[in-house]
Amino acid sequence: LRLLRVANYVGASSSTRAQLIRQAGSQLDEAKAVDLLIPLPSDPQAYDVGAAEAVLEYFLAQFQRPAAPDERRRMSVAMEKVVRIFDEYLKTIALDSEFPIGKFIDLAECLPGIARSDHDGLYRAVDTYLKVTN
Repeated sequence: LRLLRVANYVGASSSTRAQLIRQAGSQLDEAKAVDLLIPLPSDPQAYDVGAAEAVLEYFLAQFQRPAAPDERRRMSVAMEKVVRIFDEYLKTIALDSEFPIGKFIDLAECLPGIARSDHDGLYRAVDTYLKVTN
């Protein structure tokens, strides 16, 4: 994700960015929420939520392929980690009082409901968003 941040900053080609998104998506369970806060090249104070969403989508795509039982267990643990990471990311994004509600909802719905064992992290993110925007 750090390489993706640098690539975004220097205006790397779309193919380079796509490769970095795939790589980051395959390792998303090793990241921290702050790693998903990728600044926009045009406005370093704003975040490229599209890149974070693309990384998450690539991670989720890995679950579409068949896997052995032991691989499924590893993937399940990875999913639990990613849910926590992404909920913390949402909570951080929620601190931006100018962040559009529609985009916040889109991001919140990126993870399928079945991926969550509980919704506490999502609740905290929504609660933060509502407190900041009201």
